[in-house]
Amino acid sequence: MSIMINKYMYMEIIFYTKGKHCRKNPPNLNNGKYRPHLVIKGRNEYLGIEFIDGEDVILGKSILAVAECLYEGVNYELLKPNVLFFIMEGANKVREGKIIERLDD
Repeated sequence: MSIMINKYMYMEIIFYTKGKHCRKNPPNLNNGKYRPHLVIKGRNEYLGIEFIDGEDVILGKSILAVAECLYEGVNYELLKPNVLFFIMEGANKVREGKIIERLDD
């Protein structure tokens, strides 16, 4: 088992517009300051990422973005094309998405 660090993923995400955990203001995915966690659907491990590029967020609409795996010693190998995930802010599921492609070196 290899441990991935500083690897990139191209993904499609949608931000929730209804429910108690929806965002009122969309995050900026281009400034390297939005660092949520991914949780693969059906699992419970939190995987830290940082968004580094993406389309402008329109709540309720699907957008494309690029994120980087952050932590050394964390196994990100399950984040493969077509894997579905939730984006977590603390314990709150605020959006969901799908890995489109790994952009590993």
